[in-house]
Amino acid sequence: MKKRMALLLLVLGVVIGVMAAPAVALADTWTDIADAAWVTQYGVTAQQVDAVDDGYLDGSFKPASPVTRGQFTKMAVNGFDVPTLSPTVPTFSDVPRTHIFYIYVEGAYAAGLVNGLSADSFGPQLPISRQQVASILARWLSAVELDALGYISGAGGAQYASLNAWYTAEGAAALASFRDAAAIADVHKPGVAYLAAHGIAKGTNGYFAPTTNITRAQAAVLIIRTLAVAEDFEKQAARPTVTSINPDSGPAAGGTVVTIYGTNFTSDATSSSVRSRPPMSRRSVPPGSPLLLRPVPSAQRCRSRSPRRPVRAPTLRPTTSDTRPSANPR
Repeated sequence: MKKRMALLLLVLGVVIGVMAAPAVALADTWTDIADAAWVTQYGVTAQQVDAVDDGYLDGSFKPASPVTRGQFTKMAVNGFDVPTLSPTVPTFSDVPRTHIFYIYVEGAYAAGLVNGLSADSFGPQLPISRQQVASILARWLSAVELDALGYISGAGGAQYASLNAWYTAEGAAALASFRDAAAIADVHKPGVAYLAAHGIAKGTNGYFAPTTNITRAQAAVLIIRTLAVAEDFEKQAARPTVTSINPDSGPAAGGTVVTIYGTNFTSDATSSSVRSRPPMSRRSVPPGSPLLLRPVPSAQRCRSRSPRRPVRAPTLRPTTSDTRPSANPR
């Protein structure tokens, strides 16, 4: 009896100990930067960063280390879903087929995303500057905008056929936010201006520091910001469509509350309400109208709203200077 009682007390002690044990905290994604730090310091999540760069084999990320040209190329290819390539003959002698970044450099170069230091050299181990990164990101993002909207959008609803056309008209105003704009190389100014106009390149204390080497954390954050803007372009391309209105007729005096059903509204709702103006008819709500109206609960809401589409890799439209390796790496 005493043995049974002792055993029962032992079991109860174990159960109580387990129930009282504090919850086990989830481990951070990397050993040298807390997941919470990505949010508080950079405004992104560790999960977003992990989709761009998985860090080092020892479990670290090395956020403050300068990112190399090879590393950034891999980040951009992963982040932008650019297809990797493994051609039989390498494009650059310093990135052979056995190189860790081979498939990323070849894929990015074939897509017109990056250039080499020369016709035969890429310099994968060299650090990359802020202005060089800006040109790469702007090249990809402007291609997304052209692919999604058919133009580069400007102030006041202006539309431009290319990034350079936009820069000629509005670039100076975008660069004016940086005190060191004059230090930016001419070849990189369109890219820096474009990213600044979209809130991607923000600088520090009014300075862009164009020739400063970018860190691994900064590179990942810039790619994530670029992806967010690209997603906005994709949303703009998905024009709203009215599928039905209820009721579709009413008194000529107006005042009828109408529920509009459709897809791709500018909010997450699939129906919205308006008070009609005289005369009220179906023709008063043309298909494709941009609707920013309050949602109306309804059991008959349109259910055909498509899920968010991933941003696809655009068809890049390189300029003449981008069709071959350049002595000025970008």
